[in-house]
Amino acid sequence: MRTLSLFAPSLVLGLAACSPVVIGMKGDGPIVGDTGVVDSGGFDTADSGDTGALAPALVVPTEIDVGNALVGETASVAFLVGNEGTSVLEAALELDGSSNAFGLDLTRVNLAPGEDVTVTVTFTADAVGEVTGGIDLTTNDPAAPVASIVLRARGVTDTDGDGDPYDCDDTDATIFTGAPETWYDGVDQDCSGTSDYDQDGDGNDSADYGGDDCLDTDATFSPDAPEVWYDGLDQACDGGSDYDQDGDGRDSVDFGGDDCLDTDAAAYPGAPDSWYDGVDSNCDLLSDYDQDGDGADDATYGGTDCLDTDASVGPGMLDVPYDGVDGDCSGTSDFDADGDGADASAYGGADCDDADPAVGPDAVDFPYDGIDTNCDGRSDFDGDGDGQNAAAYGGTDCDDADATIYGGATEIWYDGVDQDCSGGSDYDQDGDGVDVLGVSGSTGTDCDDLDASISPLATEIWYDGDDQDCSGTSDY
Repeated sequence: MRTLSLFAPSLVLGLAACSPVVIGMKGDGPIVGDTGVVDSGGFDTADSGDTGALAPALVVPTEIDVGNALVGETASVAFLVGNEGTSVLEAALELDGSSNAFGLDLTRVNLAPGEDVTVTVTFTADAVGEVTGGIDLTTNDPAAPVASIVLRARGVTDTDGDGDPYDCDDTDATIFTGAPETWYDGVDQDCSGTSDYDQDGDGNDSADYGGDDCLDTDATFSPDAPEVWYDGLDQACDGGSDYDQDGDGRDSVDFGGDDCLDTDAAAYPGAPDSWYDGVDSNCDLLSDYDQDGDGADDATYGGTDCLDTDASVGPGMLDVPYDGVDGDCSGTSDFDADGDGADASAYGGADCDDADPAVGPDAVDFPYDGIDTNCDGRSDFDGDGDGQNAAAYGGTDCDDADATIYGGATEIWYDGVDQDCSGGSDYDQDGDGVDVLGVSGSTGTDCDDLDASISPLATEIWYDGDDQDCSGTSDY
């Protein structure tokens, strides 16, 4: 259903307020077999012969406010009568007789479907006060054969002679619509209807007169206004510093204060600092990742401090070896003072001299320098590792390059090698001072090198069957 709007032109004495409404309903098809019966209102209406649904549909306001009129003068307002039906609308308009102050310029209309017409209502005031009346409509709309419109108007006077019969105080000529307002005197001179203590019209009375508007000449200032921070103005009228956005009682460091983060009330000088969250909560302007304050950030957060709860531990700090703490954060073992990669033997490692990086289990040992460079625990004067020091360094090993040669080794006779380091000839097995006879490499003359009593130096014992002196002659 479409609703037609009433228009209400401006009048010298006021405006009419009207509420349009569709009284009738549209039909759904043509009227068939209409007998042309005319009802008591003089309209051709649907009868028993009508088999379709063609019908007019009345559209009028339900109430009209004609407005104000000075006593003895007339006000008027126009409204629309419309037809939203599918056949011709016929309507008669008649004042209900409750007041003779109202008048109509039309009393009968005939409208095609979709057509409307303007009707003017007049009001002539004969006394001060509100007047009500009505318009009765009789139509051929089957859904609304009878309708009515309520009329309202008021008779007024200009008692104070200020030229405004509609002002809010007709006993005072200084009070009328559009009069200059004198603020804060409790009088509504301009009849605006607003508070006399709200000069800027922002809905908040001046703080000087019991309100909460701290600057009543500027509508951008009130408890409801958004605050513009750091401009020196208290737009929100909260009385707080304009340089303390987070309200923690500290002005921003950018504007002469000491609050390093003025958008967070938990950040201010002296506030507890939550480490490693990236926020300088206590405003000390130091790194939030350097809890011990040694100048190095925690290694967990991209820094180089391996123990950020101890200021004595960090890159460049003095490392005290063997205390189990990596004081300089080098990442090396605290039990490897010389940094050769081997812990000190005193602390479970294999480095026999942890003060010398050249000494360790992986080092090359140079014999006869008195240093156990490879920490194998053997004598540095036993080059061949046979358990005996070289004879040149007070030992008994006559050949310290051969582990099979040492004092007490098993001697292999006649090979030219002194395995047992006895110092005697390898060709004098019996040790009688004369080398063996007849062995390769020997030039000796001992005919029996297994018996020390037989040699060219021995005294011959005759007739015992032995050639003691190796003369090669008969013992007899």
